[in-house]
Order: sequence, then C-alpha cells, then structure tokens
Amino acid sequence: MPKRLRFATYLQQHTGFALEMLRGLAQFARQHPHVDLLKFGKPARYQPFELRTLKLDGVIAKVS
Repeated sequence: MPKRLRFATYLQQHTGFALEMLRGLAQFARQHPHVDLLKFGKPARYQPFELRTLKLDGVIAKVS
C-alpha cells in the first residue's frame, strides 16, 4: 500500500479558477485513496510550528 499523503489547499473559493482546481483535486483524491486533502477557504496566518502540527506532505495554494 502506498504511503498516506496529506495536502492542504488554500484557495479563494469564490473564483472560477479555484472551483475548477478543487474539482480536479477532489477527482484526484477519489482516484488515489491514500491521499488526504485538507481544504482551507480563507487562508489563515499560521506560524511554522502550527503548520508542522498538521503533518502535511505539501500545500497547494494560489498566491496573488
């Protein structure tokens, strides 16, 4: 069994781009049951130690 992976998504959900991105990520996660996606609609300001407690393998974000 593949290693379980955890990713956080930080996207403004009111944009068409973000909605399409989330649809694609959801489809990917359904096809890969070892992938967990944590969705954050309004990016909060996290300190590095707080992000480490989430034990993420990556963050998917749109920076603008």
